[in-house]
Amino acid sequence: MADTGKCPYPLRRLAGVLVLAASLLVPFASAAGAEPVVIAHGALRVERIDTDTLRALFGMRLRRWPDGEPVRVYVLPPDSAVHQAFVKAILGVLPHRLERTWQTLVYTGTGQAPAQVDSEQEMLARVAATPGAIGYLDQEPANAQVHVLRIR
Repeated sequence: MADTGKCPYPLRRLAGVLVLAASLLVPFASAAGAEPVVIAHGALRVERIDTDTLRALFGMRLRRWPDGEPVRVYVLPPDSAVHQAFVKAILGVLPHRLERTWQTLVYTGTGQAPAQVDSEQEMLARVAATPGAIGYLDQEPANAQVHVLRIR
């Protein structure tokens, strides 16, 4: 067989699969390069939180904080760039999968979807005013009524 300089079909296909697989392994990051921050009500006695706990909170599976305080989860609209970055970079899931989880909870009657706010300003105001609240912002706020949870 003469060498035509072209890659045989099975090798081209394998190369395409490897490129796709490598792109899926790259950690998610926000468009601006910085990850969003997780905020909580100022009275909440949690300073550090792990990714699994965050997934449980935002997946609406964990309903109480360790001290027994009810959790109140706030999220931005699904098409928000900050929401997309938070779900991908911090939670490590795809936004449509998280949405599907919430829809399943609602439709089966086994839980609720988080409260949706329209803007980061509203997110900050709601989290600051609601004991047990958690949410996220594009950057650290200058507000003493909330604190940033460090992710371990």
